[in-house]
Amino acid sequence: MTPTLALFHRLLAGLLLAGLALGACARDVRVPLGTRGAVLFTVPDAWRDAIEQSAADDPPTVTFAPPAGRAFQVLITPMWPGIANAPMISPGALREEVRHAADAAQPRATERELKIVDFTGPAGYGAYFSATDREVEPDGYLHLTQGMLAASDLRVTFTILANGDPAPVVQQALTALRTLRREPAKGR
Repeated sequence: MTPTLALFHRLLAGLLLAGLALGACARDVRVPLGTRGAVLFTVPDAWRDAIEQSAADDPPTVTFAPPAGRAFQVLITPMWPGIANAPMISPGALREEVRHAADAAQPRATERELKIVDFTGPAGYGAYFSATDREVEPDGYLHLTQGMLAASDLRVTFTILANGDPAPVVQQALTALRTLRREPAKGR
């Protein structure tokens, strides 16, 4: 088997396992958005979660981590526009914001070029990039995947940090983002 074909088979097996793990042993995590309702993410049962929010009307950040250790950390922040009835960000503008983040990460990356990857799903459309840290700080992470999802009126930013093989956690996190669900505010 050629090295390229072997890599393809390994990636495919990882994606299938990630999909099975997410579907077979999954739970919903509800992230309150104050008067804007909530968002729900379906994540693996084993993922621990914590929600931080500095003030009631500030966007919350949900952090997902493994049951033990520091193999990965996923940070997701759903943000809403500051004005009522703001138009949804265009795919081009979203991609440009992700490009700016990739440009900022480039000097620390081992990769010569950080490619922007587009994705879509029931929740909306998004883009992300992945990088490998050239000089990992103590207690840091080797792999970074960062991007944004446009889901109706929300801009959902995400950062996926991993040590070891990042593919399974990246796939599980992207699946959770693609299938994010909105829960309306009570009384609306």
